[in-house]
Amino acid sequence: MKVKIFSAVVILAGLLLAMPAMAEYPDDCKGMQEPSGASCGDITYEGCCDGLGRVVWCDQGKLFCIDCAGVNPSCGWQGQFYDCGTDGGEDPSGKNAKDCVKCDPPCAAGQICKDGKCEVCTPDCAGKMCGDDGCGGTCGECAGQCVDGLCHQGPGCEIAETPTCGGCACEECVCALDPFCCESGWDNICVGECINDCGGCFKPANCGDGNCKAEEMESCSNCPADCGCPDGGVCKAGKCCIGFCGGKECGDDGCGGTCGECAEGVCAGGVCQKGVGCEPSAGTPGCGGCQCEACVCGADDFCCATEWDKICVGACLDQCGGCQAAVAGNKLCEGGENCGANPEDCPCGPGKKCENNACVESIGPCTPSCEGKVCGSDGCNGSCGTCDAGLICKEGQCVVCTPDCTGSECGDDGCGGSCGECAEGTACKAGKCECVPKCTGLECGDDGCGGECGICQGGFACNAGKCECAPQCDGKECGGDTCGGSCGECPAGKVCNTDGLCECTPDCTGKTCGDDGCGGTCGECQAPQTCVEGACACTPACDGKTCGDDGCGGVCGTCEAGTECSEGACVALPAEDVVEDATVAEETTKPTSSDSGGCTTTGTGNAAAAFLMLLALAALAFARRVKA
Repeated sequence: MKVKIFSAVVILAGLLLAMPAMAEYPDDCKGMQEPSGASCGDITYEGCCDGLGRVVWCDQGKLFCIDCAGVNPSCGWQGQFYDCGTDGGEDPSGKNAKDCVKCDPPCAAGQICKDGKCEVCTPDCAGKMCGDDGCGGTCGECAGQCVDGLCHQGPGCEIAETPTCGGCACEECVCALDPFCCESGWDNICVGECINDCGGCFKPANCGDGNCKAEEMESCSNCPADCGCPDGGVCKAGKCCIGFCGGKECGDDGCGGTCGECAEGVCAGGVCQKGVGCEPSAGTPGCGGCQCEACVCGADDFCCATEWDKICVGACLDQCGGCQAAVAGNKLCEGGENCGANPEDCPCGPGKKCENNACVESIGPCTPSCEGKVCGSDGCNGSCGTCDAGLICKEGQCVVCTPDCTGSECGDDGCGGSCGECAEGTACKAGKCECVPKCTGLECGDDGCGGECGICQGGFACNAGKCECAPQCDGKECGGDTCGGSCGECPAGKVCNTDGLCECTPDCTGKTCGDDGCGGTCGECQAPQTCVEGACACTPACDGKTCGDDGCGGVCGTCEAGTECSEGACVALPAEDVVEDATVAEETTKPTSSDSGGCTTTGTGNAAAAFLMLLALAALAFARRVKA
């Protein structure tokens, strides 16, 4: 994903008088790892294709370049930006032109368009067997990969699922840089390290004779024994690079080294910067007149109208020379200084010259350096001499080579021979045969060397080298197993709770009392009712009774004449209460006022009593008449 932090194009648009609009295209494309130029000009992040068959783009104010001829032709639109390895097409929307610069009229044969001007171009394939000829053409095709004009193919330059490259020329170097290559698999990163950092797969036929022969494609990358870099130099992409810190106190030396660290502040442009302008000012516009204020605010008025935020700080440090005012003669190339006006503070490094106030690659001849040397590289792809048979060149001197395998069971013996070969499944590392882990295609499990190919995250378990979801059913009898499966189903009448346990579900449908199916109750009945099939109902209570109340408003039976019900049983009445062929209800005569203890009985009550007595006598007389 591309993130626009601070556009160099925006800044440069406000500084047309101070800087050229066009990018200063470098002679060398340095790839994606380091900028190929310090000025973007009008080049955007989407990039473009220049007249030399290269893709050029701007990233955070730095110009980057990849030579498509040396990687995979052709330069063209890749969906969101221009890149190598395409069909050479142009942005179909028309928003991003393919050509970085156009020459009008178009250049004639033998010319190239550079910086908007047609220049005579002479193809140069010296020391190259493939790749760009410098004029948009090619020095030859390559079956493998063309890097720095050399064809790299075979083991080490091809991706393999197995670890190591089978003892190829760059194996020991690559595995020292990246153990993954000899432990897991020889992937595309290993191939890149082999080619770019470890001399590649191309091995010159006469490497080791003490002569650096450019005509045989020898270089410091593929034959350091013959073409080693002088003291202080490092080999980068087949060329010796000598770090240079002139005008710097921090940052990169240009060859992967450092010019120092800042005790305080931040490093910008090789100078330790600190103070107002180099730090955000929350809610405050401007930087109080710091060195970079006019430059930054000329391109982004937000910084001086609203707030000097971290984007403004970044522009100050990266695009506008930093926040500190330059001090002439302090040996530091600070904001506003350049190699033309301030050569003492801003010197150009080896192989460069000052042109139009900027350090550019010098096209002048290389000066060989053989002082104190009798053999080896002269620093210009030439030789300081060769060694006789039996001798090797070491640090510029011819010395007798004595094979040395002390403490080694494999690897180089120091004289081009071997201290031994390792068995299958092992590889030589630092003179020892070590087990090569076999983890290709595996996510986890044993690597064959006592280690692990990986550890599965929580909830996953290793199965045949793959991390698979492990069902979680410990302490559960139902519910999900966290892997899309089930820990079990509950029987009828039970449901699964949140803890994964089957629990009974009370069921009182249509019931007001009785068992709820789970050991509880659906309700209780009030006496004399009892629960019958889930409902409260009255059950007659006549056990041991032949008469009397059954408890539900009925009777348990009736008694015959001459008996009465007493405590559920029929018992004989006293003789004086028996009336022949008739049962007369016992009547209690209410007390009169004379024996009421002072209570007065109303006349109505006495009349009623008399009436009842008459009825009884009448009934007796009637009974006797019937009998007679």
